[in-house]
Amino acid sequence: MQCLQDYIGIRYPGSTAPDSGLYINDLPGVSLKEMEHIANQEQITFSGVWKSVQSRSLKKFDTAIISYFSKRYQLRRVHESIQLPNSYLGEVENQTAASAQWRGITYDLGYHASPLANIHIETLQIYLLAPQATVIFKVWEVIDSDNANLLDTFTLSGGVTGWNTLKVNKDYNVWKIFVAYDATSIDSVWLPLNRAYDMFNQQSLMQWPVNSPCQAWLFGAYSNESYGGLMELNNTYGLSGQIGTNCGFENVVCANKQMVANALLYAHGAELMIERIFSDRLNKYTTIDLKRAQELQKYFAQTAAEELAAVLDGINMVTWDCCIDCNDQVQLVHQLP
Repeated sequence: MQCLQDYIGIRYPGSTAPDSGLYINDLPGVSLKEMEHIANQEQITFSGVWKSVQSRSLKKFDTAIISYFSKRYQLRRVHESIQLPNSYLGEVENQTAASAQWRGITYDLGYHASPLANIHIETLQIYLLAPQATVIFKVWEVIDSDNANLLDTFTLSGGVTGWNTLKVNKDYNVWKIFVAYDATSIDSVWLPLNRAYDMFNQQSLMQWPVNSPCQAWLFGAYSNESYGGLMELNNTYGLSGQIGTNCGFENVVCANKQMVANALLYAHGAELMIERIFSDRLNKYTTIDLKRAQELQKYFAQTAAEELAAVLDGINMVTWDCCIDCNDQVQLVHQLP
């Protein structure tokens, strides 16, 4: 829930107003002094406490949203997972000489892309014919063959001859990406994709019907040095890895942030009280007032659940979506005698 990070603010002299207009220390029983007195050695101050609380609370908030929607919809959390070929057979005649190009793959969710879907890169792998001090990887959002938005840059250090692996583990909320490495000083090997359905399309590890519109399109690709003239073909130039599509309700929530603001405020408040209850500091906030913190935690958690339910009950998904296996709600049917 990156879009909700710092959406609720903390009020202190010189603080920046949050987009939501809501502050954690406007809740009853919450103060800067209290947060300062429960900070541990790692957190140091109230801002460290707030950072820890937000991190845990946002993960719980995401789980609460998925849990609530799961009563009405069956979400396919891992929509698609693809392991690219990583078996190089040494075809010297098909190698591509080093050049000022970006070489790699495109991954396209297609026209039937679900608004609940994110492209996920777990790892990237590259086969090197010779050691490289560094290999630069970039991820673009593809607009067309000559226009793109740069999303990420990664660096692999100490590349050795053979396969090299870079851990990524990131989601991208776009419909098509170009993932490539700088081939200025790299002679690229020939690494074709498996054919599937008359396209250069790698077989997904997930089970889909033949020619399902829910499958992404995957191609080998290259572009010029400054991104342009993107060409798609059946060669990844030695780039491999694991890529796929994950599904979640984050996009729905992020498009309706103001509606969930109150629920998020109280969810943060409940997590702050948990921080206070289990603090290893010894003072009146963690000893004498412990029962009060427990009561506030229960109240905040219940209010957060009620606020969230009121919002999510008013959101209905489309009747057909690649991220939803079955969205028929349970119905009570009365059978006449």
